[in-house]
Amino acid sequence: MSTNARPQGGPGSVFLIDGNNFIFRAFHAMPSLSAPGGVPINAVHGFVRMIQAMRKEFQPEVFIAVFDHSEKSFRTELYPAYKAHRPPMPEDLVPQIPLVRQATAALGLPVIEVPGVEADDIIGCYAQAAQKAGRSVVILSTDKDLMQLIDAGDGERKPILMWDSMKSKLIGPAEVVEKWGVPPTKLVDLLALTGDSSDNVPGVPGIGPKTAAQLLEEFGDLEGLLSGAASIKQAKRREALQEHAANARLSRQLVQLRCDVPLPRPLDELADHGSDQATMEAFFAPLGFKSLLGLKSKAIEHKPPEGPLELRPGAPLTLDKSRYRTLGSEAELVAYVDETLAKSSSLALQIVVDIADSMRAALVGVALAPGGEGPRRRLTSRSRTRATPCW
Repeated sequence: MSTNARPQGGPGSVFLIDGNNFIFRAFHAMPSLSAPGGVPINAVHGFVRMIQAMRKEFQPEVFIAVFDHSEKSFRTELYPAYKAHRPPMPEDLVPQIPLVRQATAALGLPVIEVPGVEADDIIGCYAQAAQKAGRSVVILSTDKDLMQLIDAGDGERKPILMWDSMKSKLIGPAEVVEKWGVPPTKLVDLLALTGDSSDNVPGVPGIGPKTAAQLLEEFGDLEGLLSGAASIKQAKRREALQEHAANARLSRQLVQLRCDVPLPRPLDELADHGSDQATMEAFFAPLGFKSLLGLKSKAIEHKPPEGPLELRPGAPLTLDKSRYRTLGSEAELVAYVDETLAKSSSLALQIVVDIADSMRAALVGVALAPGGEGPRRRLTSRSRTRATPCW
């Protein structure tokens, strides 16, 4: 699939938003932001921006957001330790969860959640139902568990693809193979072997993605591997598979999506009719979301000049290479900071990205420049903190 490939929206398309995945990505991508009343709203703001951008660009026929319900799922009954070790949600995110649901409804999108069923399962049900109905499907998420749903389609069946909106990356079967070494149809077996520490899925100790992919290529599937484990030459690998076969089968039950849950609302009732401006203003204005509503401040309104504009050719831009240099290592970065602060009182820093949209921009580098003259100051070893450098 081309690196520039983008989802195909329009008539016959179904876009399924992994609500919880979007919330966490928006929360960590956006800087701290509070409503006039002091309630944190950075996740809400980022979530709404992503929804509006995708609705405008892709114009899907069906556009719905699916969320996890607070009630425990069958997986917890099957394995009480499932997701049991997850850290508590960040304090600033807790009050934003209900706000995101309300914001989604204010945007005119259906909010789907089912007690006792995880969002991934509901997404799987809608994806397969849409494909059977002759519609193309795009899942808006980066969750690896949802990659098992990816299907290139054929002459009669439309594809089921995933879209990583922040990286502008369309994920199809080839991308799954590139990342995991197996096609989507074998991803459940691979994840059953590797386990998942974030969800506390046990898997088989010592079996990583590369090894799992090699074993599945040799033995076909999980059951074939477990049945033929005695023939594996590597002793540790053979013993691990024999000793933890039950955990591997349990893990498969945990990672495999259930796509047999009745749809809470039929697809035919979920056509996207856009947003109602009055509803949006009633909800978003008290939160201070004027920019998202398209409301302009009087302070920045201006009247365009009358008559034709006089256009003059600009001077060509040139780069003065004598006044810049590229820092290629952490040592060079520290030396430059020391050198600059010995001569100047300040150091300017600018993050350089490829496009202006902060939700889709990719990091290009970090630009540094000395400030004005001032007291001599040096970055000492005591004042330094280690960080991942990018320059």
